[in-house]
Amino acid sequence: GWVGNDRLHSGTNYQMSHATWHSLNEHNYEYFYSALMREANLFKGLTLVNFLGNHDQMRIHSRLNNPSAHYPLAAASMILGRGVPCLYYGDELGEQGKPGGPEGDLAMRRAIDLRDALANQNAKDIARCTAELVALRRSHEALRDADADQVPLAHTNETMAFARVAHGGASAVVAFNNSDNSQRMTLPVGEKIGAHDGCEFEEPLANGQRLHVSGGQLHVELPPNGLRVFLRV
Repeated sequence: GWVGNDRLHSGTNYQMSHATWHSLNEHNYEYFYSALMREANLFKGLTLVNFLGNHDQMRIHSRLNNPSAHYPLAAASMILGRGVPCLYYGDELGEQGKPGGPEGDLAMRRAIDLRDALANQNAKDIARCTAELVALRRSHEALRDADADQVPLAHTNETMAFARVAHGGASAVVAFNNSDNSQRMTLPVGEKIGAHDGCEFEEPLANGQRLHVSGGQLHVELPPNGLRVFLRV
């Protein structure tokens, strides 16, 4: 009722924010998959703003049960997914903050001295991870286009993969593993996005190594608490 061609250009996508951290904390990507399906049906044609935290929501590094392992997955879900990613200042540095204490909501609004923050190696590592994902989004049409389709490919409780397909035909695949063990996924890219046998996907986060479609499928090995991104060549 608030967002449309004659109304607001966009609105905040609270359901995806909740599904992102909840699926990681519960080790259950069914939450994320259900939110994608709900968005496709309820908000069809809209381009919403995705976020992990904001000025009156608990910071993502306080929200996650295992932030060191799962922040990269949460950030990739937001930055590489459909919609407009909104990165709240300090999240890229591992800042903590949650309501309910003596500071109230000000716990999520503290001033940050960037020089002091980056003196911490953990903050540097988180910033580097975030910057890498932002650069990846900017580098490829299917990830850069906020309106590019987001096509669920497969999911279990611990694994999930989606494709992004731009209107010009460019496509990318993003796969996640929220468990402490290696996982294997078989992704039906032939059926879902028309990437049939002979198609190649390049992996920009792994020095450009390539994966070939076989039998209409990509066979993907996922490291513990890891993600892989594949760009169709």
